[in-house]
Amino acid sequence: MQTELMQQLDVIASMAVAMLLGGSIGYERELKRRPAGFRTHMLVAGASALLVGVGRLSVMAQETGNGATILQVDPLRLVEAVLDYYLVAVSATALALFVLVGLSWWERRIGIALGHAPKG
Repeated sequence: MQTELMQQLDVIASMAVAMLLGGSIGYERELKRRPAGFRTHMLVAGASALLVGVGRLSVMAQETGNGATILQVDPLRLVEAVLDYYLVAVSATALALFVLVGLSWWERRIGIALGHAPKG
């Protein structure tokens, strides 16, 4: 049980790092006034890390079971498998809400502090 928790925390940490890295790319895009900026890149990078992480969790769960079986995974089932990992699912939701709500609030506050009109 402890190992499974650590594996899920590793997926969450990977998502957070991916979101920070994606945000840095998105920030550069925002500076150049290009579409798909800061928040979009953060969400896409986080979702990518989430799917890779859930795939890893599925493989590790299979390895701890009967090693004689062959692992067959439908890639579309990875999205469904997120719900089997409650800690990962709740954390992914919290990170996404932070990006959508928290950063939007922060952008408005910075805009007001810099004398820019708030966005509608």
